[in-house]
Amino acid sequence: MDIEVLIISAAMGFGMILSVVFAFLIRRIPVLPVKIAMTCLVAVFFAPMSFWAVGASTYVLTGSNGVAIPAGILGGAIAAAATFLIVFAKRGQSQRQGTPKVRRGPRKTASTPHTTGPRIPPDVFISYRRDERTDVLQIAERLRALKLKVWFDADLRSGTSFDSEIDWNIRRAKCVLVCWSPGAATSDWVRGEATIGREREVLAAAMLKSCSLPAPFNLVHAEDLTSGVGPENRAWFHLLDRIGALVGRPGLGAYELAVASRDRGAIAAWMGEHPHDPLFDDATALLRSI
Repeated sequence: MDIEVLIISAAMGFGMILSVVFAFLIRRIPVLPVKIAMTCLVAVFFAPMSFWAVGASTYVLTGSNGVAIPAGILGGAIAAAATFLIVFAKRGQSQRQGTPKVRRGPRKTASTPHTTGPRIPPDVFISYRRDERTDVLQIAERLRALKLKVWFDADLRSGTSFDSEIDWNIRRAKCVLVCWSPGAATSDWVRGEATIGREREVLAAAMLKSCSLPAPFNLVHAEDLTSGVGPENRAWFHLLDRIGALVGRPGLGAYELAVASRDRGAIAAWMGEHPHDPLFDDATALLRSI
């Protein structure tokens, strides 16, 4: 009798483990109807297994069908409920491995005092001529909306050495985005910053106003943003792809395109390919709202 109980208990434990493993795999499916169908399939398969294992072990121990059948029903119900609970329990951002938490406090500006603690290098350093500040502000805000940490000289803090602050950020940024214009092409500052980005192999380039680029920057492709910054200009998606590749977040261009088109299939496909991206929760909320 002890061997029978051991075998039945082992079968019950194995079934429970498989149901939990399948539940966690189904949890990652972004398309809700598919997720529901797969959950029902797993529950239908493993609930009878749990009913049989719990009922049989109870019968072996007690010798009573009156006790074994209710115990089996309870075991099957618990297995089915556990499957649904694991799949559909709300998943917070901090529970998804590899997804950084987004700081919700105010961004630092020139008037924000520097707080103690380690400095965090930017994802994107923007180099530009001051004449193009309006367009650069628009670029910076769009990149920040994609949960990228962006730095340009509007973020300088009062009392900080101008040269040292720029040097610290540009030499640690994951991407140096140079915004070309006729003024930028003749600016020693912009050309110097572009040189650092090129030497570090983290340079991305955009053309805000048509101009002839000096060597060697004419060898680096600059996305044409002369017709505008944003989803209405397809060059914007190509620039995001370049930035995403440099900062370790591929698929930024595809995300922006899917959001702009409000294509449920494209959004779901992006979520399946990038489950750990900081934009995953935003994509989930958008998918539910469409």
